[in-house]
Amino acid sequence: MDRPDEPDIGLALAALALCESLMVSLIDKGVLKPHEFEEILETARDSHANASPGTYSVADHRRAANILRMILHRSNGIRGSSRL
Repeated sequence: MDRPDEPDIGLALAALALCESLMVSLIDKGVLKPHEFEEILETARDSHANASPGTYSVADHRRAANILRMILHRSNGIRGSSRL
């Protein structure tokens, strides 16, 4: 059982996968344009890259920004495909 003071990595991964799948679904349905997806990721990345410590440490924000960079890089790599 997880301790209350430890982050729940499974919960974080599930939330990330759900958000990414939702964004891809919105693109597939034409609700969201691929460049808008990129802008959303860039905004989220930048907010973590420039965040001050508070509830989360600077290291936590850096990890979040790095994950968002990886997603952005992966989405740029498949941009020409039918998914994005």
